Amino acid sequence: MWQAIVVVLATVVVSGLLLRGWGRLLRRRARARLGDSPVVRELSDVTFRVLVQRTGVLPGMSPRAANRTRGDVVLTADRLLVVCNRGILIDLLRERGRGLRSARATGPGKLVIEGDVARPGRSPALWRVEVGGVDDVRTWVERLVPWVRVGDDDLRFGSVSVPQEENPG
Repeated sequence: MWQAIVVVLATVVVSGLLLRGWGRLLRRRARARLGDSPVVRELSDVTFRVLVQRTGVLPGMSPRAANRTRGDVVLTADRLLVVCNRGILIDLLRERGRGLRSARATGPGKLVIEGDVARPGRSPALWRVEVGGVDDVRTWVERLVPWVRVGDDDLRFGSVSVPQEENPG
């Protein structure tokens, strides 16, 4: 009897290690897209909470739930790449003209990035990525400000903002 329990536990542990290794391989391959571009800001192995409005907006994400995963955020001078264990979530290039709807800090260590995916003939599908465990949220928000589109008539999630630091005295 105990041999069966050991086999089941070993299978669970090995499966978990394989899935974790597969996720890291996906993230490493996606980061290879950056080529020789110098990295301006980088977050590695942080937690994501991803919300999408429609199916097919971001790969592997369900519109019916808050999708939780781990991943990386990399910002270069001309590219924003958000990749998780399920694949590439966001890959924005400056020359493509796409931008973010909003980038803001909602609390200590929490960065929120919001945007949309154009759908011809229909309203855009919205997405939101909440990044947890960010040490320098203020710097991240300041670096993402140029990526936010200005002049959207329908900013559903808010605008670029940096929380004010409270004076302890």
